[in-house]
Parts: sequence; structure tokens; C-alpha cells
Amino acid sequence: MLDGLLGPVGEFSHVSPQALATMIVPLLGIALGIFLFRRRGDTSRFDESKFGRFLRGGWGFDWLYDLVFVKPFVALTRVNKSDAVDFVYRVTAGVTRGFHYVFALTQTGRLRWYAANMAFGLVIVLLIAAAWL
Repeated sequence: MLDGLLGPVGEFSHVSPQALATMIVPLLGIALGIFLFRRRGDTSRFDESKFGRFLRGGWGFDWLYDLVFVKPFVALTRVNKSDAVDFVYRVTAGVTRGFHYVFALTQTGRLRWYAANMAFGLVIVLLIAAAWL
């Protein structure tokens, strides 16, 4: 039933390197553990070694992550801190502020002033429409 998956039963002449590695690596790990902790759990000598500090320090992963990802990203953001996209948004915000200032001056609270402005705007719209015809 498993002949297609594992090959014929009892035949180990065609062991792949991957299968061999999956058998050897755990045995090497057990051997390394026995070698490092052979004194019934006395790890003081191992903890003070460079290799022990390296393993206890997260295998240098934080240092490597900082070097590969964080520092290049920070450098890129410093170089690109005032790019064209930000310029477009800054100009849009400045124009909006300018229009706000101009239109805020027209907010007087006087009804006759509002009616006169609406009539003036209607005249401009009619002139534009007449120019198009």
C-alpha cells in the first residue's frame, strides 16, 4: 500500500540526502546537548562562553534584523523625507487654507451682503453661459 510513497519495504539502498539529513541532525543535536551539559546541568561554564552568550542573546537575530531591515529603512526615509507626493499634499493644503481665509472674510452675518453675493455669482454664471453659446 505504501510502495509508491516509500519504495519497496526493506529496501534502503536509495536513501536521499534530505532523508539522511533528517536522521543525522537530531542525533547531532542530542550529542551536542550531552557534550555541553554532561555535568548534570552545570551550565555556568557554558553561560560564560561566547557561544553561550550568543545563544542566550537570541542568536543575534535582533542585531541582524536591525542591520538588514531597520537601518536601511530609516536611511531611506531620511533621504526621501520631502518627496514629490508630500509636496502635492502640502500645496493642496496651502491652497485650501488660502481659500478658507478669503471666504471667511465674506462671513459677516449680514443677510443683504449674502443676497448681493448670490446675485453677483448668478450674473457671472449667466455671462459664462452666454459666452459658451
